[in-house]
Amino acid sequence: MKTVLRSLLAIGLIISASSFSKAKTLTNFNYQVHIPAENTATLLGCNQAAQDLAQRFTAGTNIANAKGSCLSVVSATFDGQPTKIYSLQVDYIAESSAPLYSARVGGLVDLFSNSIDGAYISYADCLADISNQTQAFTKSTSLIAVGAFCSPSDSNDYFLQIDGFGKPQKTLGLVHQADGSQNTAIRLSISNLISKQATIIRTSGDAYYYYSAKPLNLEQVSFGLFRDEKQCTDQIESAKKILLAANSTAEIVNCVIDEKISGAFVLSGIGDTNKMVQPIWLQNTYFSFSECMSDRSAVILRQQEKVSGAICTPDAMNPSKYSMNLFN
Repeated sequence: MKTVLRSLLAIGLIISASSFSKAKTLTNFNYQVHIPAENTATLLGCNQAAQDLAQRFTAGTNIANAKGSCLSVVSATFDGQPTKIYSLQVDYIAESSAPLYSARVGGLVDLFSNSIDGAYISYADCLADISNQTQAFTKSTSLIAVGAFCSPSDSNDYFLQIDGFGKPQKTLGLVHQADGSQNTAIRLSISNLISKQATIIRTSGDAYYYYSAKPLNLEQVSFGLFRDEKQCTDQIESAKKILLAANSTAEIVNCVIDEKISGAFVLSGIGDTNKMVQPIWLQNTYFSFSECMSDRSAVILRQQEKVSGAICTPDAMNPSKYSMNLFN
């Protein structure tokens, strides 16, 4: 009996020692945010906003005992109008900081066009969109919108940022096509293509903000300029095959009126490719459109490098001549 008791006691000591060695280390963390306030903002209102923020934080993280506090009531001037902003902080204790996800509508840099777009032309315009965007944020990410605020961007307009905690089901992305502004039909094609794979939540100029499960990598390709619309439309399927060969899972190709050159048409393609679609220039000259078209298959077979397709276009200097552009 004594042996059994000693064994049980030893087991208990081992379990206790093991539990002690695995004791969780808790650390103090905080989350700070500036949120819009009413123009009649008071310290009492700021304190209430801090408590509301803490409640949203707890609901979004399941971290209990989070405490909200008002740091200050800030006076600011946007677009010549005075306004008030609450500076708030949530303090909490946890093993690690809560994973923050921020969705910024505007103020994003698109690496391909190297541009910044603020999305909102005025502070009031941004404030008016907070309710719609927080709903879109929650629906798309499945996260609770804990904090939301408007701030000036680097381009003298404004962006809206929404903060949540956790891993979002979908993330916010930006497609910016500078060339899209030159043609209404191309802009519509871009919008339609994005809508096939994502949810557009705002457009601003040539910028499209969307939520999707994975980032979209759209590429716009101009396959050629034509005076004869039929020569353009006859090659739509060839342009689609070129985009498909570039691993595009969704593409839109059409002939659109060139809004800069009267009577001209552009064979324009847009796809979610993962590699650049680049032409390979040939020295071949053809004296008719049909001659160029009939020679495409033979030219492609003679190439040492892999070629995904060919497009015949009229010579820019002499429309009676044609050249063939191959695409890798």
